[in-house]
Amino acid sequence: MTDHALRLLRQDRRLAELAASPFDFDLDRAVHGDVEEVRLASGGPLEPVAGDDIGGPYFVCVDCSVLYADSEGAAGIIDSSVDEALDLVIGQPGWRGCTRLAPDDGEEEILACVAETEDEIREYHGIDEERAELRAALGFPERSPVELVRGLRAALLRTEPDFVLLDADEGCAYDLSGPTGPPLWEPVLAAGRAGLARLREGDPTA
Repeated sequence: MTDHALRLLRQDRRLAELAASPFDFDLDRAVHGDVEEVRLASGGPLEPVAGDDIGGPYFVCVDCSVLYADSEGAAGIIDSSVDEALDLVIGQPGWRGCTRLAPDDGEEEILACVAETEDEIREYHGIDEERAELRAALGFPERSPVELVRGLRAALLRTEPDFVLLDADEGCAYDLSGPTGPPLWEPVLAAGRAGLARLREGDPTA
């Protein structure tokens, strides 16, 4: 996906208001919100594009991935572009509650989590007609909640090492949202071993 849907939200106040409520992706909070000073441990750029009603900003990273930081001090990549992140928050507005799912949880556990989080939202907001309207206006196809949550979990695992968020003043790292991947030393060691193997084979580019 591109940022086509984001441009439509910026051009159409009705769509932007729907994204803000009930789907909690508020473009105005990127401009007027009280966003803490943060930076990536990698030194890469961050651009705030939206926020939610509990103080969590959405940032775009250098590779167009979207990083969400919650008000409790956790952060993680939630999708590969703003449009894909919008597809997630519209299709699964209770996505934050699904970050606690274990990596080996299957379809039954995912659907149960989705039902629970959406029932909680429906106590205060309508979401079904609003979701259909936004999807139609933005050109998003209907996608299963299982597909969306699995995509979210895969995105969260990409947070380390390039997208670890730090408090700019104190330098403390935010906790990682969702499931944790393998220890950082594993991919580093694997790359070193692969290079050593190429050297032994006489590869001058290793």
